Amino acid sequence: MELSDRKKKILKVVVDDYIEDGQPVSSKTIQERHLSEFSSATIRSELAQLEELGYLGQPHTSAGRVPLAKAYKLYTNELMPREDLTEEEIDYIYSKFSDHFPESEFLVKSAAKLISELTDYTAVGFLGSVSNDVIKNVKLVKLNERSILLIVMTDVNIIKDSIIATDFDADDNYISAAEQILNEVFDEKKLSEATDLDESLLNDRIKNYKLLFEKVVKLLKEYVKSKAEQNLVLEGSTNIFKHTEFNDIDTTKNFLSVLDSKEKLGSILKTEDNNLEITVKIGREDDSSLADDFALVSANYKLNGVNVGSAGVIGPMRMDYNRVIQVLNSIGRTLNEIGREMTEKKVNDKDERE
Repeated sequence: MELSDRKKKILKVVVDDYIEDGQPVSSKTIQERHLSEFSSATIRSELAQLEELGYLGQPHTSAGRVPLAKAYKLYTNELMPREDLTEEEIDYIYSKFSDHFPESEFLVKSAAKLISELTDYTAVGFLGSVSNDVIKNVKLVKLNERSILLIVMTDVNIIKDSIIATDFDADDNYISAAEQILNEVFDEKKLSEATDLDESLLNDRIKNYKLLFEKVVKLLKEYVKSKAEQNLVLEGSTNIFKHTEFNDIDTTKNFLSVLDSKEKLGSILKTEDNNLEITVKIGREDDSSLADDFALVSANYKLNGVNVGSAGVIGPMRMDYNRVIQVLNSIGRTLNEIGREMTEKKVNDKDERE
C-alpha cells in the first residue's frame, strides 16, 4: 500500500525524533514541534493507521510510537534527508587516504577506522577476494650477490617482503633478464591463474629461471591464502556502549556474538551485486545473521573500477542513517578522486619520459 504524503511526513518525524533521542514519539510532540498544520486528532489517527500497517510500534498504551524495521526501510529509501559532510570532514577523509594509495588492505582498514571515528558506531571492513587481482609487474631487486628481493605489483596492491636466496652469484644482467622473462610469463594474469601455472608448461627459456618462477608462484599462493584468512577488519567495537540500546545485557550479548564470528560477519557484509554502492540491511528479514534490533549499512569500494572490498557500520536499528550513508559515500568519492589523480599522474609522467 502506497502511503499518503501526510503519513510519510508523520512517519519521517517519528523516525527523525526517535533516532535523535531514543524516546517514543507522541502525537502531541509531532503537532507542537513539527507539524502544527495538522490537528492532534488527525496525527493520532494517522499514527494508529501506521501502526496497523506495521510501520510503528507502541511500547505500552500510554506511550508514544517507535519506528519498526519497515519504517526504517522506507526512511532510508525515500524519506531520509540528504545532508553532506562539512568541507573540513571531507578534507580530513582525503588526508587519511592520500599517503598510502593504492594498497587495498590499507584502504579497507582505513575506511573502517574512519567510519567508526566519524559515526561513533562499530565499523566492519571486508577485503575483496584477491583472486581476481591482475599482475601488472614483477620486480627483482638485488640485495647482495646471493639474495634477491621479489616484489609483485597488481592492479590494486603491492606484494613484497619475499627474499630469494640463490646458490650462485646473481649479477645485474641475470636479474634484468630474469625480470623480463617473469613479466612475460605473469603479466596481466589474474592471481587465480598465476597460482595454477605448472612448470611443465614452461619453455626452455624460462626453465633457466625455474627457482625464481617457483618463488613467484609460492609468494602468490601464500598471499592469496593469508588474505582469505585475514580479510575481516573490525574497528570501534566499544562504541556500542555509547548507545542506549546496549544498556540491555541480552542485546549486548547478541551483538557481541555477531562480532565474535568472522564467518557470520563476512556473510552479512557480502553482497551478490558488487555494483551496489550502498547496501542497507535492517533486521533479520533482510539478513538471517542479523538480530531483529540490528542494522548494517555498507558500501562496496572500488579502485580504478576494481572492487577492493567493502566497509560499513553495524549497530542498533536506531542509527543515524543519513550520517552513516554520507560518510560511506564521501569515502567512496575520495577513493575515486585519488584513483583518478594517480592515473593522470602516471599518464603525465609517461608522456614526459617519451
